[in-house]
Amino acid sequence: MLNKGKEAMHSLYNSLSKSNDPKLDNIKEVLLRSYSKSNDDKEDPALMRRVARLVYKN
Repeated sequence: MLNKGKEAMHSLYNSLSKSNDPKLDNIKEVLLRSYSKSNDDKEDPALMRRVARLVYKN
């Protein structure tokens, strides 16, 4: 079962992928990399904080 952070990254990526806005390409790339690094079994607060900072920074 996916943890909440991984579910959130998956949902956000799916929402952003519907847009062809090139400004979102960096965020989508980071979400993909972070999703693959995330562990299904446990939350990773440090990873989620880094992803959140990147999203809100852009």
